[in-house]
Formats: sequence, C-alpha cells, structure tokens
Amino acid sequence: MTPTEVRERVRRDHARLRGMLTVVESLALRVLRGDEELASACRLKGEELRDFLLAHLEWEEQHLVPVLNRCGLIGKRRAGHVLADHREQRQRIAELVRSVTESQYQANILASGMLDFTRWLERDMAEEEARALDPALFRRAGFSGPPSAPS
Repeated sequence: MTPTEVRERVRRDHARLRGMLTVVESLALRVLRGDEELASACRLKGEELRDFLLAHLEWEEQHLVPVLNRCGLIGKRRAGHVLADHREQRQRIAELVRSVTESQYQANILASGMLDFTRWLERDMAEEEARALDPALFRRAGFSGPPSAPS
C-alpha cells in the first residue's frame, strides 16, 4: 500500500466514523430528551462505533504510523502524536464502558457519556487529519501523486 493509499484509507475510515458518530449522537440526544426506550439502540450503535474505532486504531498503527515515520523529523513527531491520541482514545473508551457498567446502565448516563465521547472524537479526528494527513508533509517526503496501480 502506497503512502497516498494509506492517507486515502484513513480519510475513508474517518468519513465512516463520522457517519457512525452522527447516528450515536442523534440517539443520545433523543435519550437525553426523554426518549429512554432508545437507550438500547444508542448502546448498540455505540458498541458498533467502539468496535470499528478500535479496528481503525490498529490499522493506523500498522500502516499510517510507519508512513509518518518515513516523513522526516516532523513526520516522526506526528507519528508520536497519533500513538498518544490512540492511547487516549482507548482510555476514554474504557472509561465510558466502566461508567455505563457501574451506573447499572442508566439511560441518561449512557446517553451523556456517548454524547461527550462523540463530540470529543470528532474534534480529535479533525486534529489528526490536520496533522497526520497534511498533504504538504507527504509531498515534502516525496509521497505525492495518485495511488500506484496494483502490480
């Protein structure tokens, strides 16, 4: 996989995550407004988001981080930021799961936690895209141009 293909895959995954965040956020808001029968759907969609996000983090660590490490000192720093962000994302997921479990699955705690998480993750992805997917960083490292054709 070329660096350009890695970058594009991350962008596609982020688009998919944003779609999932929109669904979870919508459900969480409805639960907080009193529609508590949607709490199960919110939890289910939150679990789907968690599973996809964790797989995405693994993929980035296997593919994006090595590419960034080949982008000079700035790229190595940004790879470090990505890994630190991933640690924080995993920690926040664990805290959210623990909070929901310890609260005996109260709908408002679930919804509030999911809403906070979705909003935080959206900001975090935007920051990652600005830092780690910066086209100028890739160009300076000689990774410009369209993805290469399969051999």
